[in-house]
Amino acid sequence: MAGRKLTGLAFLLSALTTSALSLAAIEKQGEWPTDEKKVSLDVERVPQEDAIKRLAEAAGWSVVIHAPSTEPASLHVKDQPADKVLSLLLEDGNYVARRDGTLISISRATAAKIAEAAPAVPPVPPVPPVPAVPPVPPVPPVPPNDPAAAHDAPAAQPQAAAGHRRGEGKDREVVGQSLVIEKDEVVKDVHLLGGSLTIRGVVTGSVEVAGGTVTIEPGAHVMGDAEVMGGSIHVKKGARLDGNAQIVGGKLMREEGAIIGGDVSTRIEDDKDDEPTNAQSFMREFSESMTGGALLFALGAVLIALFTKRAESLKVEIAARPMRSFALGIVGSLGAVALLAALCITLVGIPVAVVGLLAGVFGVFAAMCSVLEVVGRALIGHKTKNEYAHLALGCALFVLTGPLPVIGGIVRAIVVLVAIGSLVATRAAGLVPAKKGAQPMGPNSHPYRSAEVV
Repeated sequence: MAGRKLTGLAFLLSALTTSALSLAAIEKQGEWPTDEKKVSLDVERVPQEDAIKRLAEAAGWSVVIHAPSTEPASLHVKDQPADKVLSLLLEDGNYVARRDGTLISISRATAAKIAEAAPAVPPVPPVPPVPAVPPVPPVPPVPPNDPAAAHDAPAAQPQAAAGHRRGEGKDREVVGQSLVIEKDEVVKDVHLLGGSLTIRGVVTGSVEVAGGTVTIEPGAHVMGDAEVMGGSIHVKKGARLDGNAQIVGGKLMREEGAIIGGDVSTRIEDDKDDEPTNAQSFMREFSESMTGGALLFALGAVLIALFTKRAESLKVEIAARPMRSFALGIVGSLGAVALLAALCITLVGIPVAVVGLLAGVFGVFAAMCSVLEVVGRALIGHKTKNEYAHLALGCALFVLTGPLPVIGGIVRAIVVLVAIGSLVATRAAGLVPAKKGAQPMGPNSHPYRSAEVV
C-alpha cells in the first residue's frame, strides 16, 4: 500500500515539474515582423540586462527592462534573427515581451498568468486494497517406507535410487575372492577376477566379472552395464539393471519382475559353429600351398637362368646322396639354432644374427627349388630334358601334397631338411671357400654332370 502511494506522489510531482518547465519561455505580445533583422554578437559572461541592451543596439531596438535576471549570460551568435536570440536569452524564466514598432518592453509574467497557462493535473486514482494472503497449510509427514510394497513393486526402484547420481561411490577391485555389496552400500565401478559378486545395494557405474557369477538381489540397482566372462548373471525379482547385460561363456537368469533396461547378449566361447569344416580347412591349406609352390617356381626359374653352376652343384649333391643330405639337414638345423642363440647374447652379434638369418632363409628356399627340380627330373627325365618342366612338376607335387593332413607335413619337412643338408654339403653352393687340400664333392657317374663351383 505504501509503495503505491509513493508511486502516485512521484507521478504528481513529475506532472507539475513538466508543466512549469513548459511555461519557462518568453511570451511575445504585439506585432513581431517575420523578417527580423539578423545580428552577430560575441559577449562573454555579462549581466543579462547588459546582454539585452547589446542585442537591442545590434537590432536597432529601444528596450525597457522591468525585472531582468541577475544571472550572467554569454552570447556567441552570427547572422541570427534578433527576436529568436531574445527568446533564447530569456528562456531561463517566464517573461512577457510587448512590442510597439521598435520599442520593446520586457517584464516578468504574473503568477495568475502562470496558473492560467498551467494544464490541469488529473487526480490520482485510489489504490485498491491488497487482499490478505491465506496461510499455507502444514505439509503432512511422509509415511515410512514399506519393504513389502517395495519388494512387490519393482517399478518404484528408480525413485528409491534417484538420490544416487551416476559416478558416486568408490571403485571396488577384487582378485581371487568373492565380493558382497551390502544393502546400504553405494559403490561406483566393480571389477572382479576369479570370484562371485552379490549386489544388494547400489552400483552407480558398471560391473565387470571374469571367472565368476553376478547375482543382483531384490532391491539392488546397477546403473551401468554388467559384463561377465566365464560365468552367469542372475537378476532376481525386484532388482534393476539399467545398462546392457553381456555374458560370454555363460547364461542370463532373469526372474519375473526383474528389470533390465539395456540389451542382453550371450555367447559361448567354444561355439562349434565358428570352427571351419574339413572342406574349408582343406581349401585354405590348398590355397596356401599353391601360393608357396608358385613362389618356389619363380625363385627356381631365376636360379636356373642366372646362377646355373651354383644351382647345378646343389642338384648334383641332392641326386647323389639324398639320405646324407637329409641327415646333414638335421645336424645343420640344430647348429644354426645354437649359432643364432650365441650371436644374440651380445649387442654386436645381434645384427650379425639378423643378417645371417635372412641369408639362411633365402638359401633354404633356393635349395628347396633344387630339391623339387631333382624330383621332377627323376619322374619325367626320360621324356624331356627341359629343366623348367622338371621344376614345374616338382612344384606341382609339392602343392598337391601340402593340404594332406599328415603327408603334407612330412613332405615339407623332408624337402626343407634335404635342402639344408645340400647347403651344408656344398658349403652354400660354393659361397663359403673350401679348406686347402679338400676334394670337391659329387660323383661323376650321376646323370647330372659334376659342376665346377665358381
